[in-house]
This record gives sequence, structure tokens and C-alpha cells, in this order.
Amino acid sequence: GKIDVVLNEVNITESEIDEQVKTMAREHGRFETPEEIGLDDFVYGNAVELDGEGGVKDGGMNVFCSFEVSTIKDEGIRSELVGKRKGDKVRFAASKAFDVEDMERYFRLEAEVAKGFNSEIELTISGCSHTELHEINEELFKMVYPSKEIKDEAEFRKTIEAELRDYYVRQCDVVVSNGVQRELMDKVEVEMPEAFLKRWIVSRGDGKVSAEDVEAKWEKEYSRSMKWEFIEGSLNKIKTLTPAYSDMVEEVKRLLKGNMGDASEEELSEAAKSIMKDEQSMRGVYDRLFNENLVALFKEQMKPRVEKIDVKEFVEKVKADNEKYRE
Repeated sequence: GKIDVVLNEVNITESEIDEQVKTMAREHGRFETPEEIGLDDFVYGNAVELDGEGGVKDGGMNVFCSFEVSTIKDEGIRSELVGKRKGDKVRFAASKAFDVEDMERYFRLEAEVAKGFNSEIELTISGCSHTELHEINEELFKMVYPSKEIKDEAEFRKTIEAELRDYYVRQCDVVVSNGVQRELMDKVEVEMPEAFLKRWIVSRGDGKVSAEDVEAKWEKEYSRSMKWEFIEGSLNKIKTLTPAYSDMVEEVKRLLKGNMGDASEEELSEAAKSIMKDEQSMRGVYDRLFNENLVALFKEQMKPRVEKIDVKEFVEKVKADNEKYRE
């Protein structure tokens, strides 16, 4: 059957750029530990789960946690925390204050537990911290982009926008690639010499993999990865997907340029070649370029429909995709 491919194009709005400017100003800002909690502060403390009578629940949650006051959904709870100090106690309904994902993270709860967590908690405050944002000036531009000559905020914002665009283009490519790979895996029939492949996996495992292991994991793991190798081999015949060593060196140089602002071409090449001697780094660069070539092939062959989408929608789409296909 035909494979229907959608390539998203993410709209970058002024508010996304604002958010990124703020993140960078915070990353390079001044760390402080005020006496009293403010709206933009991080709070640290111990949270215990309460029972229906307001006492500490036997065997309930009891955890040291930290969170940003601004992530609290309920205005009443937020204002109750503001102005509190070390040693103060605050009681509130966790589900009124936080989303399920936040409760999982802050209170280290399993997803299912977090979904049904309706208890009140008591937070004993042990401190708070605050980052005074760095001023938006040339010093900040140099800290964030050491290799660029950025003179004013407008240029700074343009650079951030270009970086965000580049990031989302790559992310959209990943979504296309994953989608097409899944469709190919579902729709393409591959005749595999099963008995031979099972024996081959055992012999390749140097005694660490038994025939029983292979049998148990065949459907879920081995047959799928083998099938994808067969499909990949066929795609490689349409267009060479394996990146050349010279392309890998160029890619590392491109990544290094951001951190080695004034380095000469020769210095960049030397640094890149030395990084390529590390097997893990080399594998990372190889995989990245291989996937880029794969996406380029999919786009050429399948002419995807382009659909515009905003950042929030895109993040939701990726999340839904990941949940749907989580093996």
C-alpha cells in the first residue's frame, strides 16, 4: 500500500524566542539563596502525604523534593508559598497544584500512582534559590555565542530564531523518518532464512546468547532488527546511505566551530580527527549522518505533504507518537 507521509513545518513565534532569551539569561545569571520565597524561585523541602484526618499517612509518600513556584497551577497555593521561610510548613492538594507529569517528577511517583494521587501533602520548607537574570547585553551575547559578533538584541533574537528553526527542522525529520520506518516494517514483506539467522545470532554471541534466549526474544527483538537490516540494504541500493569518512569529519568540524570560535581550518581538522578516534563519538556522528541520508531519501521518493504546526502542537504530537509506539 501507499505510504502517506506528512512533513511538519514548525512556526517559531516571538513568545518562543522570548522564552529562549529568558532561558539563556537565566543560565548565565547570578545564583542567590534568599531568606523568603519569591514567585520566580525554586523551593526545596520534604513532602509527606496526609491521610483524611490531616495526619501523616502510614506508608504514604515521603520524599525530599524541589520545584519552581511558577509551575504551580493554582494561584492560591502559589501565593501561600510566597514569603515563606526555612522551617515553615504548607499544606495543599498535590493534584490541585501540579500536572500528573510534574507529580511523577517532583514526588518520584509511578505514572499510574500519579494519575490517581488525590491526597493532601504537607511540605516542610528547607530553603529556596533564585537566579537573577543576566542583563540582555553584549556580554551575554558573547557568553552564548562566543564565535559570533552580535551587537544588539535584535541580532541576538535573529540568531536564536535561526537556531530554533534548525532544531525543529531536525526534529520534524526524525518524526518523518520514524513514521516511514514503522510503515515499511508493517507493509513490506521480507522472506528471512529464520533457522539460519537464529543459529548465526547464537554463534555471533560468543557463548553469551543461548538458542533459548534467541527463541524467547525472536518476535519482539531479533526478527524486527533483522527485517530492518534487510529493508535498509534495499534502500542502500537506491541511494548510498552510508556516510563517507570525510563527511563525518566535516560534520564534527561544524559542531566544533560553535565552541572553537577563532580556530583555524587546520586546528578544526585536527580536533575533529582526534574526536573521531573515539568509537562512541564516531558511532554517534555516523548514526546522525546515516539518518539524515535516510530522511533525504524518504523525502525524494515519497514527496511528503507539508503541514504547518505550532511548537505546542508539535510537542504534543511527538509525545502522543512516542506513547502509541512505545514497545
